[in-house]
Amino acid sequence: LSGEIIQTIGLLNAGNTDWEDICQNQDYIFIGDMGNNAGNRQDLCIYKILKSNIPEEGDAWVSTNKIEFSYADQSNFNPPAHGHNFDCEAMVASNDSLYLFTKNWENEKTKIYRLPVAEGEYELYPVDSFNVNGLICGASFDEGIHQLVLCGYQSYTPFIYLVYDFPSHNFFKGNKRRIDFPL
Repeated sequence: LSGEIIQTIGLLNAGNTDWEDICQNQDYIFIGDMGNNAGNRQDLCIYKILKSNIPEEGDAWVSTNKIEFSYADQSNFNPPAHGHNFDCEAMVASNDSLYLFTKNWENEKTKIYRLPVAEGEYELYPVDSFNVNGLICGASFDEGIHQLVLCGYQSYTPFIYLVYDFPSHNFFKGNKRRIDFPL
């Protein structure tokens, strides 16, 4: 309640080029170093931290493992800044997979990419897309009620999408409700 820092956890074997989102499953915490405003990054990755390595009290350094990835559908690594569809600021974890939601500067849609939580190097293909009419910059998934929430903005006006009643992890095959938050 006081805002006092009660524990500091440092990450070994991890750099920060453009950290964007953090999520977790039952065993791991994932940090996405996947921001790509200029569209030229070729070192996209997600750091994976085993929760049981984090002590309940006291400061510590914990090891990380790396999940590296690239977009199979990206061929141009010299696009105009903020003029491409390969930025990513949102991800969720579910079971043995991570789901990335792109921030498409060029067409204001979002693409979903799925990758395993296992360390390695992956070439990702989009599994679905949806016209959000804006820029997605966050995501949260509640396994219990099987609901996805995406947040974003259009012309600096924030919005959220409530996504529900979808089969398995086919997020955009269900109902979607957009709620705008005008200034």
